[in-house]
Amino acid sequence: MAGTSDTPDGRPVDPDDINSRLAEIAAELASEARFKEPSAAERARLRVTAIRPATRPVRRGPFRHRRARRKATELRQPVQAAGAPPPPAPARPSRRARRDARRQVPDRGYADAAAPSVLRSGTTVAVIVMLLIGVSIGLRYAFRYSRTPAPEPAASNTPAVRPTPTPAATVSSLPAFNPFSPFAGTPADSYADGAAGIVPPAAARKGPFSAGQVRTAYATTRSLLIDGYLDQHVLYGGPPTAFAGLLDHSERAQFLRDLNRTGVSASGQQLSSRDWVNSFAVGTELVGSVIKVHGEMTAATARNAGRTVLRVRTDYLFVYPVDDHGDLASGLRVVNRVVLTVDFAPFNEPASSALAAHVYSIAGGPTGVQCGIYDGYVHPAFPGSPGSPGATARPAATPIDPYDQSSQPTNLSCVPSTGT
Repeated sequence: MAGTSDTPDGRPVDPDDINSRLAEIAAELASEARFKEPSAAERARLRVTAIRPATRPVRRGPFRHRRARRKATELRQPVQAAGAPPPPAPARPSRRARRDARRQVPDRGYADAAAPSVLRSGTTVAVIVMLLIGVSIGLRYAFRYSRTPAPEPAASNTPAVRPTPTPAATVSSLPAFNPFSPFAGTPADSYADGAAGIVPPAAARKGPFSAGQVRTAYATTRSLLIDGYLDQHVLYGGPPTAFAGLLDHSERAQFLRDLNRTGVSASGQQLSSRDWVNSFAVGTELVGSVIKVHGEMTAATARNAGRTVLRVRTDYLFVYPVDDHGDLASGLRVVNRVVLTVDFAPFNEPASSALAAHVYSIAGGPTGVQCGIYDGYVHPAFPGSPGSPGATARPAATPIDPYDQSSQPTNLSCVPSTGT
């Protein structure tokens, strides 16, 4: 029967065991406690340390991943007991080992691979930018040299006109006349407006004529074109007084005398001198205020009536948008090609050195007009109009391109065109 001094398993209690256990308890009480509650000062320090990292701004920069790895390495170090000696420092890897480690990207997640990726991306972007800069510089030089004009041929005393050819026009390629944009879709759309399209070339000495005399001849020829083909008063049938005032005195008298004549001569030429200029028949009205002009002029020496003259030859296109008595639905474009040749010499006073202008010839003529009317005026062939008295039908012929200045200047008044 077990007594009160027996162990739970029924064995009797040994007094030596009790003494041993009591000795162990006394030793433990005498040693320092394993767990000690921190004091108030220690708790305050711990609270400040815990709060400080949260309030400190997150550090940024290309080395943040390296700092994070170093911190993680420190945290992985085992906790050393109090008073224990510090662990030995790891051996520094050799230079070759460090170089091989840099060449390899360890598979440690985004934090370890981000820095090499950023460096590789930056290098790639820099290479692409340098390539683009090189290509742009090459294209710029290539474009600049491709636009360098070719040298012009040397000047010659032979009269010549170098017209700029224009693409051949067809009826289907030219749009219908638009009174609000009368030149749209035609070569005239790129021509200059009015007198701005008459630009004389640089003056140079021609035979016995100085550069100053050539410059004066160019200016006079330009004034003849402006007064005869752009002056609003002349276009509506007024007297071409300014044009006549530029001619030498004998030709001026003849020009003014024949202004109102009608009919043709035995050679088929109009008797009226009004066709030396551009005057529209009554009822024709200009659409808008812009007349397009395109062409050029040249100068050379020539012989006229046994004397040396300075001959200026021009080849210009004047494009007029017109309608019939203000009816915009009847609008069309009249293209007048003017190949005017003017001789300059002291015609008025043979003993004087002053040069006077003498119209040597006028070729070309308007297209898009009625033919068979010989009163010196331009009669546009408006669509659906009955025509003016005395008008005849256009003859059967191959239509010409009125904007083409590469062809020979002939009498174009009665030649059908491909459209204006």
